[in-house]
Amino acid sequence: MGKKRKKKGSGAAPPSNTTVAESATHLSDTRQVAAAQPEPQPQQILSPASQSRSQPQSKRSQPPRQGAHSHKSVSGVVASGSLCGHKDSVLHVALDVNNPRALASSSEDGSVRLWDLNTMKASRCIAHFDLNEPVMSTCFVEGQEHFLYATHGTKVSCFDLRRPEIVLLQSHASSSQQFCKQEINHSSAPVGGGKKMLLADDSGDVTVIDVGAAPTMTRSRTFSKHTSLCSCAKFLPGHATQFISGGLDCQLFYWDQGRARPLSQFSFGSLQTGQIANPPHVHSLDISADSSTLAVALGSGQVALMVPSSLRVKTMLEPHCTSCSQVVFPRFSAQRHIFSGGNDGKVVLLETAGNPNPVIQLDRGLKVNWLETDSTNLLFVADQSTEISMFTML
Repeated sequence: MGKKRKKKGSGAAPPSNTTVAESATHLSDTRQVAAAQPEPQPQQILSPASQSRSQPQSKRSQPPRQGAHSHKSVSGVVASGSLCGHKDSVLHVALDVNNPRALASSSEDGSVRLWDLNTMKASRCIAHFDLNEPVMSTCFVEGQEHFLYATHGTKVSCFDLRRPEIVLLQSHASSSQQFCKQEINHSSAPVGGGKKMLLADDSGDVTVIDVGAAPTMTRSRTFSKHTSLCSCAKFLPGHATQFISGGLDCQLFYWDQGRARPLSQFSFGSLQTGQIANPPHVHSLDISADSSTLAVALGSGQVALMVPSSLRVKTMLEPHCTSCSQVVFPRFSAQRHIFSGGNDGKVVLLETAGNPNPVIQLDRGLKVNWLETDSTNLLFVADQSTEISMFTML
């Protein structure tokens, strides 16, 4: 289906019922190992895609490197280390919108970890969610620097990060509520203000919740139009009342919270994708900071670049030979480029101008679960391994 979880036999470590003491010890051990490792010289591991396509697919390399460049033009990429601590595949990564040097990740192992990007080490662990169920996503809301939201099962839990414990439990949540009929796949908050969250779930619903009185959360409205699993939903930047949702019914819907029916809709099933085994299910979407371009990751391996307001297709790119699982506009070049990740283990940097040739291509060898960026040219890649790999764009 459209889940970002690993399949059995993928090679990732099995979930572990970690105790609080073990979690605390693991955080401490991770810091000691990281501090003991010497820092090698930066190594350029991949040049632009025109060169990388001629090279055979290689296993993940992790030459650690601290710091990042601030160049806005992209000509290559170097490995910048990895964030280690999870015991199963990482499902989601989110940069803290209130603190750009902090990152949150959630995993199949039933935990959330907070990372300090200054030290590249884990600073907090949140564990022991209900029945050790996977934590599908995390979310930060602008203007709420002390709160972190995590979705697990049909619930959303809000954590106050001012608590002194290094290891928090799900029972430490300031509030935890069930909002959806079936498992939540994705959560997101507005960019540019607005104390709300979108929850996309397995039933096909998109639920809007109000988090303005954090940690209190209240249901605002539920939108039901998808006929299959809803995989993603995002607000338009600067518009906390309008959002776009996509699902495994191959459809997109443009919503306004004041209306019961969508403003516009589009079905990728009407397009000739050339794929029979991989239908154009919508797995991920992102919207450029100026709201000029919508990028959609499709099960056909394609990336659709569209006009958000009308859901009109501008161009179709084909960066992957199997399902495309992720798209994200990089914060350091949000109008010019788009990253995509796929089940073929590739991470590709594309131009939004519609150039079909990738600018950069990384061959990861493992299905990509999530992509995240910061404003200093860093790319974070979560796949079916237990680590978050970091790359610096040059």
